[in-house]
Amino acid sequence: MHFITESDLRTHFRKEPFTHMTLAETERLTPGAKQFLQDKRIELVLTNKQSAKEKKERDTRSSLIAYQEILSAELLEAAILAKEKQIILGQKLLVLQKKIMTFFSNDCLGSEESIEPVKASLFQFDAIHIFSEQGLLLIKLKKIYGLITLISTENPQYESGLTAVAQELSVLVKQLVGDADE
Repeated sequence: MHFITESDLRTHFRKEPFTHMTLAETERLTPGAKQFLQDKRIELVLTNKQSAKEKKERDTRSSLIAYQEILSAELLEAAILAKEKQIILGQKLLVLQKKIMTFFSNDCLGSEESIEPVKASLFQFDAIHIFSEQGLLLIKLKKIYGLITLISTENPQYESGLTAVAQELSVLVKQLVGDADE
């Protein structure tokens, strides 16, 4: 923190008179300096001042972009893993990845139909599932589900759209573990 004194301002003003003064976020004025500016009718311009709300919104957008990139990469990796076993499943995962990217780019996930939350128990696997040929893919899908849950928790405006994607994901998991008709 740097304090600007009345003496600093008087010295600067004698060298070169000014009508505006820019004050950085890390600078402060002493009471005498404030009075000097008022007496000389010098306009004080504050820079780099962001409200807490603006900073929080910027941070939220940054973390959302990061989550979006991680989620997209996880879905693409899952599609590659799935392609080795079942090409149709890989294609479904690619469709889900595109759907999620569309949700974020449109910035509106409202859905008219009612969507029920996915139960976490759908993503609890037994050892037989984990050590099967689809084990790595199942673990990858579990990570994706975790990311979807994290994003929707931190960004409630995306909850309905992400819940729809999570439901589609749960159908794919059921197909992989043999709990649903394909």
